[in-house]
Amino acid sequence: MGRTGTAKNHRKGSAPAEDRARGLVSAAGLVLFLAEVLVLPAAASPFRTPKMSLATGGLAAVVALAAARHLWGGTPALPAGRRVAALLLALPILQAASAAWSADPRAALATAAASVIWVAAAMAGAVAGRKALARLALWAGAGATVSGLVMVLQLAGVSVLDVGRTGRFALTGLAGNPADLAMGTLMLVPFLLAPLAAGATGRGPAVAGFFLVAVGLATRTLTGLLAAGLMFLVWLVRARSRRLRAVAAGILAVGLAAALLGGTGDRLREVAARARAGDWYGALSARADGWTAAVEMVRQHPLAGVGAGNFGRSFYEARLAWLDRTGGHGGRGEAATHFTWAHCDPLQLVAELGLPGLAWLAALLAVALPRLRGDPVLQVGAAAAVPFLLLHYPAHLALGLVPLALLAAGLMSATGNEEPAPRLALPTPAARTLAVLCLAGAAAAVTWQVRTVRSSLWMGSLHRVLVRSDGLPPAVRGRALSLAAATISRRLEDRPSEAPVLLPELGRALLAAGDARGAEDAYRKALRVAPRAESALGLGLALAAQGRVTEALVWLERAGRVNPTLLELVPDPGLRKSARALATSRRR
Repeated sequence: MGRTGTAKNHRKGSAPAEDRARGLVSAAGLVLFLAEVLVLPAAASPFRTPKMSLATGGLAAVVALAAARHLWGGTPALPAGRRVAALLLALPILQAASAAWSADPRAALATAAASVIWVAAAMAGAVAGRKALARLALWAGAGATVSGLVMVLQLAGVSVLDVGRTGRFALTGLAGNPADLAMGTLMLVPFLLAPLAAGATGRGPAVAGFFLVAVGLATRTLTGLLAAGLMFLVWLVRARSRRLRAVAAGILAVGLAAALLGGTGDRLREVAARARAGDWYGALSARADGWTAAVEMVRQHPLAGVGAGNFGRSFYEARLAWLDRTGGHGGRGEAATHFTWAHCDPLQLVAELGLPGLAWLAALLAVALPRLRGDPVLQVGAAAAVPFLLLHYPAHLALGLVPLALLAAGLMSATGNEEPAPRLALPTPAARTLAVLCLAGAAAAVTWQVRTVRSSLWMGSLHRVLVRSDGLPPAVRGRALSLAAATISRRLEDRPSEAPVLLPELGRALLAAGDARGAEDAYRKALRVAPRAESALGLGLALAAQGRVTEALVWLERAGRVNPTLLELVPDPGLRKSARALATSRRR
């Protein structure tokens, strides 16, 4: 009787705790769902900024609430895979330490803060268990399915969301980029098909999983094709039952159908033709720009790297140094020049953190690979992630970080061969102090992300003003541009941390308004705080407008060497021809 009564009381007492845990998982799931579908058309980055900000700020709030609840009781749980957890936590420590030698310490600290949030979210998922992770995958999969449905409508010719692109690049769903969409769909597939592989009867997740395979391949993204192929191969090798073989066959059938109907064959023939012609730069979609810049950063800063979050800050100078050293010039076919990410996350990690980053990566692989062996779902998840990690940048976008966090949580969660890790006993004052600090940190993270979104909305409105001013009468246009320049100057005074993005816009507005000297000053400052080829071009144009042609050619040549297409923006034909001749000359 006594034991029965105790068990009943325990169940009664645990029910509210279980309800709270389910509520927190649902809240986190809602964050993941919204991060997949949220778009702010008025923002400067209408697809990526709101997703990343919502995911980072929302997860910080949910994880902090969960941590505070456990800490208040004095016995917080730890992930079973403590060595994986310890290594993941070491990453933001290395990133924060790199602020000491970074050209932009703020970027290093911001990168470390974001890493802390995502690692904490993965640890919280590991503690919550595999069932909670499956629910989170369903929430994220539902959002990816909505995005995929939008892409299907785009294929059918229905303009759901105007992305201003044609051909393959119009197939974006709600991701803004076909490669982002392929990444956000295919990397979630293993977690959605896991119940089917395990013998579960529910069809919803399986149908969503196969639909996302079709969506990812219909984008005609070759990285997605590699990811789907690796998933198929790993699942085929792991097939120990008819059900697993059926899953592998389903991936192959859906993938082939989507590839044929989506025009992937045409894309493959286009890439093959470029490769046969020796145009490996075009065949690799200009990824060599990011790769060579990263290699140059490693060559120049092998011990400590350029600092976390500083790849974008160092890209232009590193790319220019590579081209000068090898005697070549860039070959991009569009005016968009700058790389914020290297299109290879492991290479970027080493470029930013140097030898410590390489050692961290090696240690993580050494610890994580043994934990993959016993879990086919995690193996397939890793197989889907590898092509994107090597050829895209999932570790820097919410659409990639969500499945990466699920994968990390799975690596840290308990398996059938080990007992869950014990809870960590803390003195009550220390535990409650940590609980309060968690909540304060979450409040700071949410404020930070709200500020990021507001800045992106402000920049979006500024871009519209500058673009639309081109169609105004000269007198009205001059006043509008002068007003825009004055507005940017006031914002610079209020928010000096935004100088890297504001100074180029200030130079653009002043140059268009006819203030060449003011534009020169703005662009010189921009090149000091955030060097970019676009700012070098602007400085060259500002100098040319003052009649200082020789000085102008120096800067136009530098911009054109990184990207000759930028020189199409030089209005004077003679100056444009001279700058192009200098930029595209071979150096020995």
